[in-house]
Amino acid sequence: MNKISKEKRSKVILVWVMTLAVVGGWAFLFLSWQLDSKHQASKDLLDRQTQLKSMTGLVKQNEAIKQSLAEAEQSLNTLESRMVNSDAYSWTLDTLGKFKQGYEVDLPQFGKPNETENSLLPKFPYSQVAMTVAGTAYFQDLGMFVADFENRFRFARIINLSIQPNGTVGADPREKEKLDFKMDVVFLVKPKKP
Repeated sequence: MNKISKEKRSKVILVWVMTLAVVGGWAFLFLSWQLDSKHQASKDLLDRQTQLKSMTGLVKQNEAIKQSLAEAEQSLNTLESRMVNSDAYSWTLDTLGKFKQGYEVDLPQFGKPNETENSLLPKFPYSQVAMTVAGTAYFQDLGMFVADFENRFRFARIINLSIQPNGTVGADPREKEKLDFKMDVVFLVKPKKP
């Protein structure tokens, strides 16, 4: 290289520096692409491992989920067995007649049952039967009757309850303390299975 002029030597060095810079730039781009690719592969691997753990956990919970589903179906079947499933009028008379035995509530008037689409719970697969019931009771007895009825029959509601003083004039002054009431009893009807 000593025989090459200074100008040519500078050009050769410049060519080598440029060549090294270009090769270094390409190497840097290639390595950074490889590092990004490796980083993305590591991230994908972690995501898939997390997904695998989640799916493995669900598979392990399979029996618990099946048991929970069986219990829910049993509970639903128990509730449906207590629902209206044939003659709504007879069912309501029988159910209210048996239930009121523990309370001092007189239920002498039953209206005609009216079966309609469900308005208690929207988009629910049951229809409903509403029946107007009227009678007399003391205030506290009526309150306990309504509360206990709705707690025992989770598929029924008492709506449109109206109360007024007892209109009958009797010899017993205690009868004047009773209230006349009128209410709509709404029951969900068990769907007919195809």
